[in-house]
Amino acid sequence: MARIKHGADMSMHSNYEYFTEQGWRTTYRSQLDLEPVLGDQAQGAIMYLPDHGPAGKPYVWVGVNKWMDSKMWCAAASKPEGPYDIQFLMETPKVMGSKSQHRYCIYPHPWAYDLARGELLVSWSDDGQMGGKVAAAKLRFEMVEPPKQEQDQEQYRQAPLSLNAKHLE
Repeated sequence: MARIKHGADMSMHSNYEYFTEQGWRTTYRSQLDLEPVLGDQAQGAIMYLPDHGPAGKPYVWVGVNKWMDSKMWCAAASKPEGPYDIQFLMETPKVMGSKSQHRYCIYPHPWAYDLARGELLVSWSDDGQMGGKVAAAKLRFEMVEPPKQEQDQEQYRQAPLSLNAKHLE
């Protein structure tokens, strides 16, 4: 994982910091020095969703793992560098019917729908034919209100990620 300050020249390598085993550093010797953020996850995006992630975990990742299993995964963390609580979200629907083998390149597009209503656009590739196809679906998530009782709030904050896709459109 790399980061750069807002407004910094993105073309200047010296403006970046890299997440390593020793924390954030301006340089690293080899790729082996870099700390994996999402383990076996391959493609997806980390979004800052303070109003929609689990309490205390505003960084939410949606994507696919590196095993080509066509499953959509979701994770949440208190910091962008994790650690992430990774949970199975759903099987990614086949676009090409019986020709479909793998669905991959799963990416969320939070700008496309109303997150306040639990809506999120997600796209993916379906390799059912030469060149594949790109599909998109609007996911609707059940919105859960935090508990009103003070004694239950700490338990809510400590709860694992709990997002359930209601249905696809």
